Order: sequence, then structure tokens, then C-alpha cells
Amino acid sequence: SLSVIDESGACTRLAEFSVDPLMPDEPPLNPYLLGVVTHPSGYYVAARIDELVRIDPDGTVSQLASWSADPAPDEDGNFSYDMTVWSISLDILTGEVGLVGRYGGFGTWSEESGLEIHKRANPEEWDGQILNCGASKDGSGGWYSIVNDANGDSPTYGEVSIRRFNWNTLNWEVRITWTDELGGAQEYAAPFGITVNGDNGDYYVTASVASVYTVWRVREADELITDLYTSDWNNAGHQYMGIISNY
Repeated sequence: SLSVIDESGACTRLAEFSVDPLMPDEPPLNPYLLGVVTHPSGYYVAARIDELVRIDPDGTVSQLASWSADPAPDEDGNFSYDMTVWSISLDILTGEVGLVGRYGGFGTWSEESGLEIHKRANPEEWDGQILNCGASKDGSGGWYSIVNDANGDSPTYGEVSIRRFNWNTLNWEVRITWTDELGGAQEYAAPFGITVNGDNGDYYVTASVASVYTVWRVREADELITDLYTSDWNNAGHQYMGIISNY
């Protein structure tokens, strides 16, 4: 469900997705929301694996865009797969929404241009790079993601990197990378969320290591990763799945 919390702490449920608001008489194919942003025009935008929906303050749900998230070929062996969206982010200066695909796909949506898919994920060419989450650097046209190398045959297997979408090559370009050899809170960590400080370009990452949850600052200029916060083993039991910057 999508809920809003006001300044007093009161929680109001706007929309329930365990029953698909767009097809209430059918079981939902993808009941999970994989990212929600507040659009400057005053409504909420949420993503599921194959569609982008708008939720108005009165709870009205409408579809903004959809795409193919089925990686299986059709009966003729042809693929129509676009991407499996796993995360969305917002450029608060332009109102553009970025859609990060789990297996390398990337698209944007705006009120002016609608949905534009800039990189389609190809199941036949997938190289094991798993995109966990996305973020934007406000007003710069920069879209970022945390990527895990899950290809067991790759020399960089197990490596985690922050990548920026390159508009010239239409691919994800490595900006900074690390492995479990670094030690500290980054050792064997599973990143969940990323945001970018638009003033200085620093990245902020949330992650967990077993039952410990952490928040890092990642500086690209000198490849420095520092722990801003690390929980202790006695205070486990929850995780920070996302992070946003407010500056």
C-alpha cells in the first residue's frame, strides 16, 4: 500500500495494491511497489516491474506508462522484453522520473515526453550485472545506480560499483567500485539505497551486513568510503532500504 505521514505522525493510506486498483476483479500480477516519488505537480508516482502509476492525493490511481517485463521469447523465439523496473528516482528540478531496470535497462518518464526507454535489457546478452537501486543528481541529467557483479565467470565477480548512465554510449559507466577486500562496514555488505548530493557529488548509500545496518558516504574524488552510521549487533532487526537527500 501507499501511505502518507503528516507532520503530526498520523498515517493515511492512499492506495492499496494487494488488490490491483486498475483491475480490481483480477488478482494482481505485480502487487509490489518498487519505488515511490513525489512529483512537483502534486501527485505521487510509483513503479512496479512493468508499469508506472500515478496516485493522486485523493487516492485515485491511474496508469502513466507500461512496458514488457517478460524476458521469455514468444512462440517464434522473438523477444519483446524492455526492462524489469526495480527502482525509480526523481529529478526535483525538472520533474523527470528515472526508471532503473534490474538487469541493465533504463528509461525516463516526464509529463512532456511520456515514457522513453533508453536502454532495453537483453536476456540473451545479460552479463550478470544486477542493478539494485537508482538515484539522480538534480538538474544535471545524471542518473546513477548501484550495481552488483553476479557473474560467476567474471574476473570482477562480487564487485559492487556505483555507475552513471552514459548518454553517449547508452550504457552504465563505472564511477567508483569496491569489493569485500576493503574490510570495515563495506565487507560483504549488500547495498539497498543510494542518493547523490547535488552540491558536491558525494554519494550516500544504505546497506546491511548480516543483521547490521549501515549508512555510508562515498566520495568519488579520492575513492573514500566512510561509515556515517553503523548499528550494533544488539540493535538489529530492521534495515534502511532507501535513502534520499534533502539540502
